[in-house]
Amino acid sequence: MQKSSSVPNLFGYFFNQPVMLNLKNGLVYKTRQLMDLIAIKEVVLDDEYELYKLPNSTQFVIDIGAGLGDSTLLIARKFPKARVLGFEPNPYQYQLLKENIFLNKVKNIKVYDTAIGAKKTYSLFITLFNAHSSTIKNPRAKSKIKVKGQRLDRFIRGPVDLIKIDCEGGEIDVLKSIIPKQFAQIKRFCIEYHNHIIQDEDQKIISILKEYRYKVRVKKNKIVPTTGYIFAVK
Repeated sequence: MQKSSSVPNLFGYFFNQPVMLNLKNGLVYKTRQLMDLIAIKEVVLDDEYELYKLPNSTQFVIDIGAGLGDSTLLIARKFPKARVLGFEPNPYQYQLLKENIFLNKVKNIKVYDTAIGAKKTYSLFITLFNAHSSTIKNPRAKSKIKVKGQRLDRFIRGPVDLIKIDCEGGEIDVLKSIIPKQFAQIKRFCIEYHNHIIQDEDQKIISILKEYRYKVRVKKNKIVPTTGYIFAVK
């Protein structure tokens, strides 16, 4: 599959105007800033989450930290008969996520503007350009808002083919919102870790996954060495 795209006109970012990306795989993304473009490059073009390697039998995927829809839309388009849930508590990115779902006319995605974790409410710290947000206090944050939280266990009622988690330091809290017996139903995880936010977060995540007998593999981010990806398979 061709994943590349033509070079977009980036001047819109300098004038606070949206930039449309039309990829050769048929996906269309509305973006508002350079960080959006970087996210699409990492997820859709470079396949850092290895979503193109998911088995054809994939039926149910949960995307926590859906952002503007980079991974959510890729999964839904690749597996049109699958059910995809996306969670994005950042209101700026959530609005963009909904717009991109509409642009791509995808019907098998359901999205929620909520944080996933063990608490009922969270303080969400949002950075200057609104692309990144975290429930962990961030010195780079320009604002803080209150958002609702929900446990992940309420959305797991049967087999789950993949849970992808990227929530800027909130990954362990997400795992703690899963009932222990539900791990037997989850076939694989792809989790981005952030050691610059949570010290040794990668090792803490790996310890949890190994406790539930997952085979774990780690891939470091070549550009940002304090981050990387943890792949876990039953």
